[in-house]
Amino acid sequence: MNQNYIVQLDSLKASNKLLSEQNSTLSQNLNSATTQVSTLTQENSVLSGKVALAAVLRANDLQAIGVRYKGSGKETESTKAKSTSKIKTCFTIQENLVADKGMKDIYVRVLSPDGAVMSTSSETFLFNGQPTLYTTKESIMYENRNTNLCVFWDKGSKYAPGKYTIELYCEGNQMGVTSLVLK
Repeated sequence: MNQNYIVQLDSLKASNKLLSEQNSTLSQNLNSATTQVSTLTQENSVLSGKVALAAVLRANDLQAIGVRYKGSGKETESTKAKSTSKIKTCFTIQENLVADKGMKDIYVRVLSPDGAVMSTSSETFLFNGQPTLYTTKESIMYENRNTNLCVFWDKGSKYAPGKYTIELYCEGNQMGVTSLVLK
């Protein structure tokens, strides 16, 4: 019986040594895999940020003009504050193959010469995580190609002389800025 226990003990010692080596190998593999997952997670985060940055819509050929209407109803450009009835902002949303297709809300902020947002409501959108007042909003179907758009804003009363700043936003990002001087 003693001999039998010695053989079993030697067998258990050999099995224990083998299991200990396997455990050590598995621990090293686990540490290696954990390091690799961490590295890939960081790389994925960086790449996601780059994709999000690339998906931002931009506007070019941004122009703002004062508009007045003649008695015949014909629209003409106006540079005088007292004769301007609307501000017309035209621009081209650039082609962006990374951005998602679909409905996009374009927010227009018109800042008066004193820097206040001109608005007839208290509706807001998020910009840099903060609710931001806007002047008007236009919803469009974006198809990942150059899209021309004109947005009108009627204050409803006379404009004051001075420099008006027009800012465009989409999906929490600024698309462009222009200005208009009314005399």
